[in-house]
Amino acid sequence: MSDRDARRALPRVIAGKYKAIRRRFGIDNDVQEDHAMAAMERGLNNTISSEEEAPKTTTRRNVPKQNKWVITEYDLDFCGKIGGGGSSTVSKAWYKGTMVAVKALKDVGLKSTREALEREIDIWSELRHDHIVPFYGASTLTSPFYIVSRYMQNGNVVQYLCAAPDMDRTKLVFEVSLGMYYLHEKHIVHGDLKGVNVLVDDAGKACIIDFGLSKVYSSGTAGANRGKVVGTLRYLAPEALKGHGLSFETDVYAFGMLIYEVFAGEVPFITDPDDVVWEGRIELQRPTSNKAYERGFNEVLWQSLSECISREPNSRPRFKTIQEQLSSMKKAEKKVEPSGTEVDAGRRQIGGLTL
Repeated sequence: MSDRDARRALPRVIAGKYKAIRRRFGIDNDVQEDHAMAAMERGLNNTISSEEEAPKTTTRRNVPKQNKWVITEYDLDFCGKIGGGGSSTVSKAWYKGTMVAVKALKDVGLKSTREALEREIDIWSELRHDHIVPFYGASTLTSPFYIVSRYMQNGNVVQYLCAAPDMDRTKLVFEVSLGMYYLHEKHIVHGDLKGVNVLVDDAGKACIIDFGLSKVYSSGTAGANRGKVVGTLRYLAPEALKGHGLSFETDVYAFGMLIYEVFAGEVPFITDPDDVVWEGRIELQRPTSNKAYERGFNEVLWQSLSECISREPNSRPRFKTIQEQLSSMKKAEKKVEPSGTEVDAGRRQIGGLTL
């Protein structure tokens, strides 16, 4: 029997054997059945030619509506947990021969959780950039809901720099600025930029992830979160702490705090109590440790950081300006001496100061 004849005979083979099929594939409930039906429908659509009629025999239940990004549990071969937090757990899995990261959300019984995930998917699935973690797919068919992205074995930038402290930190923050410039050009506010939301790929490139608080910014959405404080406390701009909502300017402020985190090796305001930080009045102090300067921190970076965390939102630079400043600094660092030896000019002599 040819493959084509076998496919045409499929409805006769499965007709009337609903319970047996569920047992054969280990399907114990309707949720698992939704996943199995979705996976089967996509598989059949990929193998049956346009002239052939797809099998009509069903389980008397409609196949759940699928989005183009649906990845079912039958598409994934899980191989271990990576980590997790208060709202999600992250696991590794194989998907079409590629190792991926699967973030499963907790509290999925809440309607708001599903809506939040779908908003994140709507934004992330449209992004294509070297410094944005690639989105592969997701599922809101079953509990827990999850989202699938490229697995990056170097982890986030905090973990990466702990394991490889001599890496070029200026390069990493420059790459984040490129990703943020791309987002802002697409009118997207990230909303939660910080070290743990920047992953490092196998080539050592910084890539932005976690678009759970992201939104498409326009004059109509500018006040959407007004009165509600969202984000990570020590990366929030003073106006965001007052409930003025997230914006391009609050992203720039968070980027300034990321610069501090990358070079100081610690979260901003780490020694200050939460209630003091909430007041939004304390000033970030310039790193003074030798380690920060050994890592590449200098006068130019402090100036850029200071501009990013200005208390006046309109005084903060755009990411186009930030990336130009960082690019110029990188070029200045690669100053060639007469002997032909490259030196880090940015660390040795900036503005008349030996660093």
